[in-house]
Amino acid sequence: MLLMVGLNFYPTIYLHFQKEIQNVKKLYNVEWALVTGSSTGIGKEMAKILVAQGVNVVLLSSNEERLEQCKNDLLKINTDVEIKIVALDLTKAFDHVQKTVAEATKDLPISLVINNAGYALSGKFQELTSETLSSHINCNVSSHVAITHHFYKMWTEKKVKGYFVFTASIVGYLPFPNLNEAYSGAKGYLRMFSNTMSAKSKKDGISCLVMHPGPVHNSRFLNKSGHFNDETPAKFTFSQTADVVAKHTINAIGKFTSVESGWYATLVKLIKNISGLNFVSLALKLTPDIFTAPKAISKKNN
Repeated sequence: MLLMVGLNFYPTIYLHFQKEIQNVKKLYNVEWALVTGSSTGIGKEMAKILVAQGVNVVLLSSNEERLEQCKNDLLKINTDVEIKIVALDLTKAFDHVQKTVAEATKDLPISLVINNAGYALSGKFQELTSETLSSHINCNVSSHVAITHHFYKMWTEKKVKGYFVFTASIVGYLPFPNLNEAYSGAKGYLRMFSNTMSAKSKKDGISCLVMHPGPVHNSRFLNKSGHFNDETPAKFTFSQTADVVAKHTINAIGKFTSVESGWYATLVKLIKNISGLNFVSLALKLTPDIFTAPKAISKKNN
């Protein structure tokens, strides 16, 4: 039991006490990075860190106006880097996403890909439209696979040492009653996709990391009309800021394959590992307010 607790908490303890941020340009020779969902939140904070280290960045998101603002903010940090923006709606089909990313980055020596884009759904699964579910799965799952497949193939052909990062969530460990089944399922998929790839990709010189943040209190939410409501940030007990999650993620690259950001996320994982999903599912049915998410319709890393 003590060994299990220690193994679960070791990465979190390591990341918590790392005061400095590792320099991925110096340590891993990263000259260019692609960050999806980079116009706000965790993605933007990771881009800030990379730019400060002298890494050139491709910012990918659906909102071109926000991307331009993000680019301007990043250039204030370091004017010596190159920043390219790609306005792409990741809810579109697999082939469209893959071909667009491939074309936009064909001349860039990208060796770090951060698959961060995604958004959550709340509400009853059976009441959502097929279009809503299809778009959600495309963004949260299909786009990650499409982008990863393109770069994995290219890196192995050119024998490039590359790094993949996936932003999952603690909801990929446990069923949260106030979040839709599709969202938890998507985050669970990313967790297993990255972990399985990590077990096989080392022989190709490719590293994979999946990060499981807990609640992030400055997440942006979509209201019922489908527009962002920037005045209503997510409010959770034990929530973290996006910059803390970004720092933990960057520090975990090349060192771990699967990590949690913060004590709350690690505790959730430990509960699942000790109790098992059957027990946890039963407990949540009896006391559904233990893990409470905001009652907004959805949130988006855009």
